[in-house]
Amino acid sequence: MTETRDENRPGGDPAAQVRRVLGLSALEASGESGYRNLAVERIVELAGLDRRSFYRCFDDAASCYASGYVTTVEDLVTDLEGATGKHGAWIDCMQTGLDKLGQFLEVETKLARGIFLEVHVARGEAAAKHDEVFERLSHAVDTARRENASRHSPPPIAARFILNMIEAAASRWLRSDDPEPFAKAIPDLLYVAAVFYFGREEAERQVRGA
Repeated sequence: MTETRDENRPGGDPAAQVRRVLGLSALEASGESGYRNLAVERIVELAGLDRRSFYRCFDDAASCYASGYVTTVEDLVTDLEGATGKHGAWIDCMQTGLDKLGQFLEVETKLARGIFLEVHVARGEAAAKHDEVFERLSHAVDTARRENASRHSPPPIAARFILNMIEAAASRWLRSDDPEPFAKAIPDLLYVAAVFYFGREEAERQVRGA
C-alpha cells in the first residue's frame, strides 16, 4: 500500500513527517512483539531516529501508537474507498475492496499485525478510531440494500456482522503465518456477505460472476 508507506512525502511539514515515521514504527513494533511489549527503544530503532526526536513528538510509546494507528487506518480506509469507487455493482466493489485489503495484509504483514491484532489491547484513541471507521465502512457495505430487488431483507446489523467477519478472517490469517495467500479466503467472504443481502441463490450467481 504505497499511500501508507510514503514516509517522505515532498513538501510536507518536517515535524509531521517525523511523527508519521514514528507512528508507523510503533505499529510495526507492536506487530513484532505485541502492544504490551511496545518500547520507545524499538520504535526509534525502526524509525532510524533518536530518543530526543521521539520525545519532541510524543510523551510515551502509547501515544505514538495511537497517532500511528489513527493516521494509518485513515489512509487504509481512504485507499479502500478509492479502490472500490462510488459506482459499479456492489459485489464488484466488495471484491475490489477485499483484493486491496489482501494486498495490504500480504505486503505489509508486520504493520497489519500492529493494526488488526493490537488495537483491542491498546484501547483509547486507537479503539475510538477503529469504531469510527467501522461505522463509516458499515454504511458503504449496507449500500447493497439499493440493489436488492427481492423481498429478502437483512437485519440492520448485517453490515456490522460482515465487517466483523472480514476483520476476524484477517486477524486469523495474520496470527497463523498461513502460507496460503489471503486471496484464497475472499470468495467465501464475498459469498457470506452476499447471502445476507441477496439470499443463497443470488449470492452464488453474483460470486460466480465476480
